[in-house]
Amino acid sequence: AHILVISVFINPYDWVELMRVDSSGPNYGRSHHTGMEWKEYVQAVMPRNDRNVLEMRANDIRLAMIGAVEHDGVKLVIPVRYESLVEPYSNYDNYVKTETLDESSSLPGIVGLMDQIQARTGLHPDETAGWKDERQPSKISHPSSYWAADPVGCTGHICFPSIHRMKEDGAYIQYINDHVDWNAERMVGYQRRAAPKPPVDRIVVLGERHSGAEWLVDRLARCFPDIKVLNGFPGRPGKFFQVPPEYAQGSPVPKTLVV
Repeated sequence: AHILVISVFINPYDWVELMRVDSSGPNYGRSHHTGMEWKEYVQAVMPRNDRNVLEMRANDIRLAMIGAVEHDGVKLVIPVRYESLVEPYSNYDNYVKTETLDESSSLPGIVGLMDQIQARTGLHPDETAGWKDERQPSKISHPSSYWAADPVGCTGHICFPSIHRMKEDGAYIQYINDHVDWNAERMVGYQRRAAPKPPVDRIVVLGERHSGAEWLVDRLARCFPDIKVLNGFPGRPGKFFQVPPEYAQGSPVPKTLVV
């Protein structure tokens, strides 16, 4: 036998959250860690293997990419990112195909996978099946939906709002950035994600006496006309040593940029 293995992955940020809210079996904590917040879940040791979920992911990637080759007959392993499959081929016009030594494809959707298979094996998929150009009518009534990847394997009303919420959680993004095995992730093609920028709806300027704080307040107010710019916190001048005690003790100031 001559076997081609296609390993499908989803990015670690979404995957960890999906496993937390809708894991598919006891190895990933469904029966033992239901209801955990993400900070507990990512550090919890999973049953049966004494690893946390990030260590299990790294092990799974290596098994899929390296371990699969050790099976009899396996000639090639192609990693596929779920996000690439989801992208519709209608975005083809945004891509520029260039001849390089890199055999991976930059084409979107199922077309990119077919392109990789053709480039790296002797297989030639049937172009009349409808995958090559979703923009053209075919015997398939809804070709774009037919060739688009299925939704991630969970109940949408549970998972998708949760995933979108975690994309805005800076602490979660930073934790994944710091603790994921990126050597394993790069085997698939994933890279660190930039942490989201915090929302700001007011600016507070603090400064020493005669430091020009009042001048800076005026200039910032001109530059950001839709944001409230204050000289110090409410009820206090904007001096370092006159910050109210509750702020000085480290209490959070919601959505405030302090200069």
